[in-house]
Amino acid sequence: YNATLKPENQERAVARHCDSLPVAEIASYAKAHLTPEGRLSLVYPTAYDSEAMTATILNGLQPVRIIDILTKEGKPCKRRVAEFAKQGAPLSRETLSILDKEGHYTPEYRLLTEPFYLRLKE
Repeated sequence: YNATLKPENQERAVARHCDSLPVAEIASYAKAHLTPEGRLSLVYPTAYDSEAMTATILNGLQPVRIIDILTKEGKPCKRRVAEFAKQGAPLSRETLSILDKEGHYTPEYRLLTEPFYLRLKE
């Protein structure tokens, strides 16, 4: 996040805000350290899309994959995953819904996150 209120918990504030590590610094580091086949993946709020795209493109990285994350099917996208590479490729666009319209985890979300959870509740 960039211009939102910060939580009182300092660790959470550092993890969720870009004060200590702006995307331009991440992109610059990636430009210098990625191999020709390497990829940089960023997760950010969609309101931050213009800044993320500008910073990466100015550092010679091209978007190759974009995933719009929906908290629930039918709701607007609020988070985005963008993957960048030094070598351009056809842009792949996807959508991932966390919950279906009934409020259950979608099969795609379950498959993606099951290695990180002991149990996903319905």
